[in-house]
Amino acid sequence: MKIGLVGATALAVGGLTAGALPTGRPFYLSPAVRHEFGLPAAGMVCAVARLVVLVGAWLRLRPALAGQPRRALAVLACWTAPLVLAPPLFSRDVYSYLAQGALVGRGLDAYAVGPAALGGNPLVAQVHPLWLSTPAPYGPVFLGLAGAVVGVTGTHLVAGVLGMRAVALASVVTLAYVVPRLAVRYRVDPGRALWLGVLNPLVLVHGVAGGHNDLLMVALLMTGLLLASGGRFAAAVVLVTLAALVKAPAALALCCLAPMWPGRWLSSGRHRRHRCRRRCHGRRRHRGHRAGTRLAARCVAAWLRRDRLGLPAAVGLALGAVVLLGPVVHPWYLLWAVVPLAAGTHLARGAVGLSAVLSLVLLPHGVAVTPRGFAEALVGLGIGSAVLALGQVLQRQPVPVDAQPADDPGRDGGDHRMVPELLPRVDVGDVHLDERTVQQRARVADRVRVV
Repeated sequence: MKIGLVGATALAVGGLTAGALPTGRPFYLSPAVRHEFGLPAAGMVCAVARLVVLVGAWLRLRPALAGQPRRALAVLACWTAPLVLAPPLFSRDVYSYLAQGALVGRGLDAYAVGPAALGGNPLVAQVHPLWLSTPAPYGPVFLGLAGAVVGVTGTHLVAGVLGMRAVALASVVTLAYVVPRLAVRYRVDPGRALWLGVLNPLVLVHGVAGGHNDLLMVALLMTGLLLASGGRFAAAVVLVTLAALVKAPAALALCCLAPMWPGRWLSSGRHRRHRCRRRCHGRRRHRGHRAGTRLAARCVAAWLRRDRLGLPAAVGLALGAVVLLGPVVHPWYLLWAVVPLAAGTHLARGAVGLSAVLSLVLLPHGVAVTPRGFAEALVGLGIGSAVLALGQVLQRQPVPVDAQPADDPGRDGGDHRMVPELLPRVDVGDVHLDERTVQQRARVADRVRVV
């Protein structure tokens, strides 16, 4: 836990000069200060190194959290705290969120115009040129929330970023409450569900530090699944619909919820499932061998087998197929699948590996990689790996050896009424041999290895 806390803290500190900082505007440090004395390079090395440490610490923590949800929550609090006030990391999307919220605040149609319609608003300067004239791709629930944040913070960038991060933190708190409870209902270890679904580096690095709205979508979705597992289907549909009004892919979960509705929907859903299963079996022999077709088939299979898989696992597999079939795969998109899978299945090894790898594919500044930035990242990767290796060595428990001073110098290999130790310069140990037979004692010398 401690090494992960160090990693999260150093990542936040490195972000002060190497994060996705506003252009020409201060974020704690002025642009002039953060570019002096080689601070950007040092910040990049520090941030990447500590990101490696954070991911390594997360992977090592899994066995310790089995059956320990309270401990997992304590670790989550420690690792999240340093990132709460950090600058944006690994993406500049949060500036687009603020600009789209400003559009809503001015009464403009965010689905018809892009941030450029704000004119001289200081928020516009922070939006990537590619998105200046692009209408918002997000649902009205999120745009309304972003508009509320901007209504409070105005054009103050630091306050606006922290306001959007407050939304992300509220989503993490919701997941920390929902995921272990949903896991228990599907006979999944709540400690390990928290480890994979909430303590995941993708949640901390891209959800909290990056401020992405995917956390809000997933929090609403998981709350809906929890309600559905308790038989509260009407409320579940409302929550999942709200999730879809943040980002549209969450609507796929409604396909799994609809057949669970009591009454005639349930029977008709079974009938439709039976007919669809027969059609799928009839067409199975005609499938192609392309990866996209296989993934689509898995998405359909997850829907068909939702009763056997369980609702969270079926939703996670279906959304995972959507992510992998999409034209663009950003690391934070994986949260759509990882969090439901964490609460619904024991078998999520692929999700663990992808989470670790995708946490490391972007640089903290969130822009295109330059040769210099790549070199700095390699240095940080090497330092982080060395810190992990050193931490592993220091955490090893020493084996106590109670050797008598007279045992080693003579190296006579005789029976000292002690069990011999196979360690350098030690030929006896600390366990008495009083209970051995006479024949066993006579053969001790033959079994002692003198080093």
